Amino acid sequence: DLLAPALFDGSEMTADSAHDTLDEASQAACGQVILELHTDDALGFPMPDGCYVNQAEGVWDFYLVFAEGNGLKPSTEYSLVVNAIMSADLSINHEVLEVWSMD
Repeated sequence: DLLAPALFDGSEMTADSAHDTLDEASQAACGQVILELHTDDALGFPMPDGCYVNQAEGVWDFYLVFAEGNGLKPSTEYSLVVNAIMSADLSINHEVLEVWSMD
């Protein structure tokens, strides 16, 4: 892995079958990975209902789940700080992160 999630204490994350699907999303799973949330919205960063993480073929997926009508707003800046472990082989030529926002 060129970039892998780490827990809040910096230790390497392992796949957790208790929090790897939408039905198993939890606030506790958010707290394991997320260090900080920031936004320029006066109402603050929307509170996720939960999070879940899964891994397949060396690729990690991290999901934030929001209640209907409580998601990310258009034309608003958001920052998410998470722990990660970088491989020595990682360079600026590698694409290692994608962010999607879906309704």
